[in-house]
Amino acid sequence: PIFEIELKLIEKYYRRNGFHNASAEVDTIYFDDDKYGDVLRVIVNEGPQTIISSVELEAIGNLPDKLQEGLHYINGVPAPADLNNLGSDIYLIRTRCWEDGLLKVAIEPVMSFYATEDSLIHSAELLYKITAGSAYSVSEIRISGNVQTQTEIIEREIKLVNGELFKWSAVEETQLRILETSLFRDVSFTPVEIDTSNATVVMEVQVVERQPSYIEFGLGIGSRERIRVLAAWGNNNLFGTGQKLRLKTRTWLNYEDVQQLSSGTPEPELNYRYELLHTHPRLFDSFWLDTRLFKDKETRGESGLNLFRTGFSLGSRVSTSLYSISNVVLKVEEVEPSLHPDAKLQLSEAFEDSELQKSGTRSIAWNYMIEKRNNPIRPAKGFLSNFEIETAGGILGGDNSFVKSRFDYHTYRKTVLGGTLASRVSLGAVRPYGDSLSRGADGVPYQERFFAGGVSTVRGYQERSLGPQITDQAELDALQLASDVPLPDRPARGGNYLLLTNVEWRVPLPAPGKWNI
Repeated sequence: PIFEIELKLIEKYYRRNGFHNASAEVDTIYFDDDKYGDVLRVIVNEGPQTIISSVELEAIGNLPDKLQEGLHYINGVPAPADLNNLGSDIYLIRTRCWEDGLLKVAIEPVMSFYATEDSLIHSAELLYKITAGSAYSVSEIRISGNVQTQTEIIEREIKLVNGELFKWSAVEETQLRILETSLFRDVSFTPVEIDTSNATVVMEVQVVERQPSYIEFGLGIGSRERIRVLAAWGNNNLFGTGQKLRLKTRTWLNYEDVQQLSSGTPEPELNYRYELLHTHPRLFDSFWLDTRLFKDKETRGESGLNLFRTGFSLGSRVSTSLYSISNVVLKVEEVEPSLHPDAKLQLSEAFEDSELQKSGTRSIAWNYMIEKRNNPIRPAKGFLSNFEIETAGGILGGDNSFVKSRFDYHTYRKTVLGGTLASRVSLGAVRPYGDSLSRGADGVPYQERFFAGGVSTVRGYQERSLGPQITDQAELDALQLASDVPLPDRPARGGNYLLLTNVEWRVPLPAPGKWNI
């Protein structure tokens, strides 16, 4: 019985591709000594193939323009034996009619078949009989299913307008906006009252709420971050207003031999990052306002520095389309460097001579991202592009003045050999100006420079170990590199420019691949 089902699937495949009289049957069964099992020989009788020769629309009433654009079943395409296979095309036509308010549109497909001079080819004419009906306007919008969320939070996401024509694109945009709030697991639209005499409809928006509060926990190990612990608490619906509050901590232990200069076994260095994030959705209807406070400590063994940072950012973002986000952020940050504890004692004098001090940076940045990957977690096709430009100092004040820009472009495509070919190009530039210009290349703060090396840039090299490595003192003097990097051997001090390209082939492993490895 199982194999009979398989034969039916073969026949169904052929009939969907125009072979309406196709049949599949088992011809012979024999035992193969080399393969240690039965071999089944299946015979498929295809018969003639039916090809669509024309697609026409027969309408009662006024229809929108360009209804046939983007249809799968067009001239020259094999005609399916089962009209149910036309479902996706019928849905496309119906939604285009809904865009003009034609809620009661009726679509009936009719297919006529004809013989041709070629006995192996038949012809089919596809006709859609469409009754348009009246264009309906929205008379009322009702909301149900919300218990914790205030009704006005849902109302501000609705793009359908009372008294105006029903538009399917407004329904789709509303569903997306409501789900983007992360307050609901599902949202649906139902016409609950249709007045045919006045051509009006009452729409009900039904939502299914999520649990607003959550707790997250994570534990990891790595070559640089030997042990890391992550924890977070959040609420996506403060007091039913749709505002979000998130507290996140990330703590990790580093075991670093600072450029192989430590006198003994490296001691573990504790690093941390604490973040408090508040989000106010739909400020002034369109903008999301993000406020972030943070405090962190980061071990930078490649330079012999530890960086202590405290700051906050205030950002406004808006979705300019279904695939793009524009973001403007004002940032205030204070950085205090200190000598890495594993560095040799004789480096203390070099650190003191560098005159590194606590400094503050005030900047404003604009970021524009286009996301067209099929899956943000494990993309197999599409692309992601991101552009950011930031200016610090000047009228904003602070101790550092610079202009920084960066562009990243990622592409993903499937290969004929299987797996995914992923590629990336990253371009970056940062230059000081104003009072910072007199400090030469060091006018750009250490943490704002570009680095390469490590798992996210160039694998096989230590984290942030690539970049300018100048040891000739005369050249250092000529470049005005008053070093904030006290280590004399192979210092990775960061660069003012970046050009990085990566190409990699991601292939699932044969056995563990079923676990997405």
